[in-house]
Amino acid sequence: MRLIPGERYLFDTTVFRDFTYRRQTAVELIRQAGEPNYEIHYSFVTFWELKINDSEWSEDEQYILLKPFPMIGLHPDIGELAEQMQHRLQEKNERRKNKRSIPEFNDCYIAASAHSYDLRVVTRNQRHFPQFCDLGELSITVDLYEV
Repeated sequence: MRLIPGERYLFDTTVFRDFTYRRQTAVELIRQAGEPNYEIHYSFVTFWELKINDSEWSEDEQYILLKPFPMIGLHPDIGELAEQMQHRLQEKNERRKNKRSIPEFNDCYIAASAHSYDLRVVTRNQRHFPQFCDLGELSITVDLYEV
């Protein structure tokens, strides 16, 4: 996957986790993110998920990995938007014959952060994030990658 110059992105936790496991696509994404023509952010949720993850990387190494990118912190408005997104997905799921797995609040918060800051989400999470692309005025743009 190639990032688009001039676009603004929010990297999901999967990008950073995949980088710590040296998965080639994530390594390339982080390399691209270091170039000056890309604006990359991450969510506090990602910071927390990496902190509690059983990664082989120490907290200091994780800090060094995240340091170049601005973090979108916890904010009540984003939390409310995440709740609205999750509720809307639950309503859509109830109308379907084939039920889907509803994203956890962490994914909803990341999606709501992207929506609030007009960022594209980059993720490997093909199960949950595509659901955020079809939420009307709450939709976000999701760029999926594979390992």
